[in-house]
Amino acid sequence: GALQCEGEAYDAEVLSGTSGGVPGTFPGQELPTYGTTTLLLLDAPALTDAEAAQVGYRIAATGSGSAWRSGIVEVSIDGGTTWLQVAPLPGYTTLGFGGTTPLPAPPVHVGAAQIDMVSTVEVTLVKGSLASVTDELLIAGANRAMLGDELIQFGTATLVSGTTYTLSRLLRGRRGTEGAMTGHVADETFVLLSGAPFVPATVADMGIERLYRITPTGGDPSGSVPFTIAGASARPFSPAHVAGSRAVDDLTITWTRRSRIGTELPNSGDIPLDEPSERYEVDILDGPDVVRTISVTAPTASYTGAQQTTDFGAPQPSIRVTVDSSATGTPATSKSPIEA
Repeated sequence: GALQCEGEAYDAEVLSGTSGGVPGTFPGQELPTYGTTTLLLLDAPALTDAEAAQVGYRIAATGSGSAWRSGIVEVSIDGGTTWLQVAPLPGYTTLGFGGTTPLPAPPVHVGAAQIDMVSTVEVTLVKGSLASVTDELLIAGANRAMLGDELIQFGTATLVSGTTYTLSRLLRGRRGTEGAMTGHVADETFVLLSGAPFVPATVADMGIERLYRITPTGGDPSGSVPFTIAGASARPFSPAHVAGSRAVDDLTITWTRRSRIGTELPNSGDIPLDEPSERYEVDILDGPDVVRTISVTAPTASYTGAQQTTDFGAPQPSIRVTVDSSATGTPATSKSPIEA
């Protein structure tokens, strides 16, 4: 807080005849207001091919005060004794929370590729604003956000009051999050992903709970937040179009694999496999219990009548299964259920 001044001496006559000045007044100083800091760590799906090729997570943070502009995210691997820099957050994230009415499941005809023109959800932001986009921009990837565990896109953001918006014209279950289109709850987190940068990690970092904090530029560190990397960015998408066909009592289960990387349609043929190899596990269910797991390396599996007799006492008219698609080198799986 010290001030150092330098000057030069002049003869007194040089200053003679100088008119007197008007005393100035000190206008005062307003200290910056950072408000309450909100830090979120997201085990979210990858948004680009580069992100999909590695384990990682996203960071999102903002503060309620006007001075909260950016910050540095840190991690502690020793319970908060020491802190290491993880990544900078160049600008605050537009984030908030859903309202008391959860986002409903989409109509039955709406999947991850059709705009949900029926469902709406209300969100209140900590800071920032939202804007509507055209259908063309929506399809091109605009307005991607995490609402709970579902990655959505919204075409229309209608300001209700203050920083509360109603979101509509939704794309649902983006980037393999179809399983989260149901089960939304009130007050779940909302994060606009354009302001939530991706932080690379390693497979060795998965499954270990660590503490994170953020220090806003010019401010004090936030409180610590526990977070465990689960590897959603490297998790393969769940299989689609699971179906069953029978030959007497033998059941053949089939499905279609999906790719996360290089998903532009080629001029001919199928989209190339984006994993080192295909690996699936088909769980045969008896209620909530798994009675048999069938491991295969192609998108088809056989469940014979003899196996059904072993598992259930007789061939079954209806079998419920889940198909897990596993990524080589990571413990993450994605499931797709079917009753055949």
